[in-house]
Amino acid sequence: AAVTTRVLITKPNGEPKGIFLLFRGGQGFLVNSAGGIGGGDARILAGLGYVAAIVDVPSDQPRGLEGQAGQLERFRVAAEHTTDARAVVDALHARWPVPVYLLGHSMGAISVAHIAATLGDRRLNGLVLSSSPTQRGWQGSWVSVPSAALDKVTVPVLLVHHQQDACSLLRLANSGSKL
Repeated sequence: AAVTTRVLITKPNGEPKGIFLLFRGGQGFLVNSAGGIGGGDARILAGLGYVAAIVDVPSDQPRGLEGQAGQLERFRVAAEHTTDARAVVDALHARWPVPVYLLGHSMGAISVAHIAATLGDRRLNGLVLSSSPTQRGWQGSWVSVPSAALDKVTVPVLLVHHQQDACSLLRLANSGSKL
């Protein structure tokens, strides 16, 4: 069966300056367990003149992208994830031939780091990593942003973190971790 991925698109008024693909944290679902859609970032980006596309979990990952014992989240670093992201970029860029940016929050930052390192696409102009996990999980088997081939990322990167972030997997550089 063909793999499908839903994408929630928020468009700006007028011609867009670029396209942001947003990858959510946690399980990565577009719609959360309470039935809500977190579209605040998308509305802000559209207000600034960008197409904002929240990328859902692909149909072949029905349990989501965050799992137990480091199994499901491994999809975030798999070649299939990059292939899915390329298909979304192709579809959106065909409609709006403007620069593409990736934005990942929390576990979504792992997706973005790995996709940026493996996409090899000139349309990619930058990425934003927000509250990105810099430490492996408690079982030592989970992936993290530093597990990406960061030396292959050739576009500008913006790191957005807060020193009071409650996530135990986030350690800022001034606390001894290297990102």
